[in-house]
Amino acid sequence: NVDADALEAEWRWLYPLAWADFERFLLGWSPVHKKLTDYSDETTRRALHQVSEELLDAARTACIKAGRYIQSQRGASLQVSSKGFSSLATDVVTQIDIEAQRLILEELAYSIDRYDLGVLAEEGPQNESRLRKHAFWTIDPLDGTKFFIDGESGYATSIALVSKSGQTILGAVYDPVQENLYETVIGQGVKLNGTALLAAPQSFQQDAKITWFADQSLRGHPCFELFDEKFELQFIGGAVTNILRLITVPRSCYCKAPKPELGGCAIWDLAAVNLMLTELGGAAEFYNGGQLNLNRPESIFHNDLGLAFTSPDLKAREVVQLMKSLGYGTD
Repeated sequence: NVDADALEAEWRWLYPLAWADFERFLLGWSPVHKKLTDYSDETTRRALHQVSEELLDAARTACIKAGRYIQSQRGASLQVSSKGFSSLATDVVTQIDIEAQRLILEELAYSIDRYDLGVLAEEGPQNESRLRKHAFWTIDPLDGTKFFIDGESGYATSIALVSKSGQTILGAVYDPVQENLYETVIGQGVKLNGTALLAAPQSFQQDAKITWFADQSLRGHPCFELFDEKFELQFIGGAVTNILRLITVPRSCYCKAPKPELGGCAIWDLAAVNLMLTELGGAAEFYNGGQLNLNRPESIFHNDLGLAFTSPDLKAREVVQLMKSLGYGTD
């Protein structure tokens, strides 16, 4: 009762995956083994491409599906609830967020089962699968909910696959207002609507103000007027939208100083856009220095360490030092 054609097709699909695992073994056991040839390398690359394309396709399909649903609900009557956070941007949630997340999980279900992946999604209870599985999907169904509620642009859907070690493997972001799909795979750059995206050219005005894409909460800082004098402040959207702007706007940043209150950017806010920015030469670090880790066991949030994201033509440490000299993040 064996369907020989189906068996052959399945095994042929699995061949490069089996070979990739064989090469992994050889590299660890005998790095100069005679079977580590150009053919072996190319077969392994084919396996990696095969898997990453399958997973990226799932992410992009889920992003678009959720984003189009969100846009179809613009102007609808909303049920706005609180999640108990002090920051309004982090706190608000609507039935649109919850339904968009359901659509995404439905689309990703096959890949979760097929590749034994964990899940970290913004809405609903959090489990510990991100700490147990070799990789996990992290989902922000509607980043910038407050902007959506207010009828403004600045919101997006973001999905990323993150390794257990805390490094983003691939990601997709969909801006339903502009109908723009951003996608990235580690080591392969960034695409916008299927076309390779390049970082903005470096500005020749080295003395020009740095554009600080900031959260609305910055307005309440006691040094806000000084920040407004020294920076070009922009309040355009949620974290995903803000960080995406660093790709196309020279001399720009998105920084958040450490604070004791739980909240601020979570793993799902940063996972996709952090890889997009760094693929194009930008910086994504903790506020006081150190490589960004997107799977810390102690918290899914980064309020305790803060964040420093900068466009490719700026050095994160220099921007942070300027901010600290103005009284931001010196407590």
